[in-house]
Amino acid sequence: MIKIYFYKSGEDIKKPSSLYKRFIQVIENLGFKILLDTPKKRANLDKADVFIVEVSEPNPQVGYIVAYAISRRKPVFCLYLPKIRPEDLSYLTHGISAKLVRIQKYTPEVLPMALEGYLRQKQSKEISTTKFTLRVPASFVEYLAWKKKQTGRSKASIIRDDFVNKVIERDKDFQQHMSRNY
Repeated sequence: MIKIYFYKSGEDIKKPSSLYKRFIQVIENLGFKILLDTPKKRANLDKADVFIVEVSEPNPQVGYIVAYAISRRKPVFCLYLPKIRPEDLSYLTHGISAKLVRIQKYTPEVLPMALEGYLRQKQSKEISTTKFTLRVPASFVEYLAWKKKQTGRSKASIIRDDFVNKVIERDKDFQQHMSRNY
């Protein structure tokens, strides 16, 4: 499962705005794991696969998070409200690879579509093209059919998201191996 680090500039985490709550709701409803920016959770920066940064209120933290993500070669999706002029955000991309950073204007009404489009694109790049045959018990086949009917998801996505990715997330030895080698 792709882990999303989310930061909204100018936000008081103790009293989140309705827009902040909307971002969280949309990302979670799309089925992604969200890692929030809080002073006690700075380690979340290292766990993220993708960074989403709401940049309508520029501040030094925005620049830091974007630079941090780029230094780790992680994609960053910066969103801003129409009240901001695009040229006011040039500091976010000055001298960096356009492949890693995407900046897009949004309104609260189109936020779900903007996030879904970007995140589904990133998710599709994460999916392996390697196929293999696996023999499983009949009860597992029955479970997959049931889960597919309940959720509307494909059997492959159920196996990938509900089993494989969770096992990988919990395997601390493998996580250490990956952090040393990549």
